Amino acid sequence: MSSPLRSQASISVAFDTNVLVLKGKARAIYQHCTERYTLFTTEWILDELSDVLSRDKFGLPVTVQHAVLDQVRYDSQVVYPTDELPADFVYPGDNYVLQAALFVKAHLLVSGDTKHLLPLEKIGVTEIISPNSCYERYVD
Repeated sequence: MSSPLRSQASISVAFDTNVLVLKGKARAIYQHCTERYTLFTTEWILDELSDVLSRDKFGLPVTVQHAVLDQVRYDSQVVYPTDELPADFVYPGDNYVLQAALFVKAHLLVSGDTKHLLPLEKIGVTEIISPNSCYERYVD
């Protein structure tokens, strides 16, 4: 029996920055979604991704950082949310990620944020799912 997402024609997905680093299962999830669904991002998420990729702990050459950003921009529709920020989390970035997902009425928001976003489980029509759960349900 196929996954419920695979039987639907127009699924929209937003990724939290922590998943867009594209390591491990996140890479497989991202690839799976780019081939099947409509991806959305914002300039704010892309800017945060640029900041994250440039951190010393990743040790990525600038050319690789630019390639990842270019790929995400190519694979996604960049949207400019006009609605108000949905919440007031300790980390303001969570507000912007939620705002993007809610603005496009994403079916899925894939996030590794176990403190703030994943406990919400669902907001509006958007299911908030961990990379591991997403992998098990839709990729594996």
